[in-house]
Amino acid sequence: MTDATSMRNDRAARFAEFDANTEYGMFIGDEVVAAQSGQTFRMYDTFEEAEWGYVPVAAAPDVDRAVRAARAAFQTWSKTPAAARSQILAQWAALVREHAEELARLQVHENGKTITEMRGSTQGVAAMGDYAAQLIHTLHGQTITPMVPDHDVWTRREPVGVVAAITPGTTRWSCCLGS
Repeated sequence: MTDATSMRNDRAARFAEFDANTEYGMFIGDEVVAAQSGQTFRMYDTFEEAEWGYVPVAAAPDVDRAVRAARAAFQTWSKTPAAARSQILAQWAALVREHAEELARLQVHENGKTITEMRGSTQGVAAMGDYAAQLIHTLHGQTITPMVPDHDVWTRREPVGVVAAITPGTTRWSCCLGS
């Protein structure tokens, strides 16, 4: 056995928990779904030099479905009191921490970055979730001295709507709380 073949065999063992034939879905609304077209893309781990799963090939109808689901969720989210939104974000951050190793390993498998980098990135995402949960309590409007006598001027911070983002393929995880 050559050194290169031996190295590949060692590499394959590092992600034994991921079945090469797993079909991953998109989380839209309250469920994991396939692309409307049914098309998938074969994922390839460049470090292991191995295929490791399938992901949906999303197209315009899938984006439309995701936006519709986000708009429907926004109707409830925007009416949710700040304290409850804060608690939800804090719970999400705790879940990220609870599953940090699994999430880091999945990201390494997907994007080829080092496990050390992705462990740090995963902890950073959890910290951003905690920050966002606390930030909610500090977002207040302002009272502004008006230029016109006998007028009141103020601002109010509130959720404004659905935000979509296209992120780089190698940093999706760390970009998820950027907006």
